[in-house]
Amino acid sequence: MRGTVLDYKPFVEPPLSEGTTVVEIELTETDRLDWALKQFRRRMIRSGMFKEMRRKRFYEKPSEARKAKAKAAERRRHKDRKRARAARRLEF
Repeated sequence: MRGTVLDYKPFVEPPLSEGTTVVEIELTETDRLDWALKQFRRRMIRSGMFKEMRRKRFYEKPSEARKAKAKAAERRRHKDRKRARAARRLEF
């Protein structure tokens, strides 16, 4: 029988894909809302989800993503060179 109550299937959440992080906070009746929100925010930051949400907020073309990745790598290399130079100066 199609379209009847017998065909009803309750909503089931799809399984989480690998690498998906879930942030949960367990509360009791005595916990304050501001405390819970603060804990939730801290756990979101620690899990890296805030950065990911910010990054995915707008679509970035693959070519732009490659350019940004190369620029970040260059910044890291430059920073590492500066640290190495400073360390060599301190050795003498």
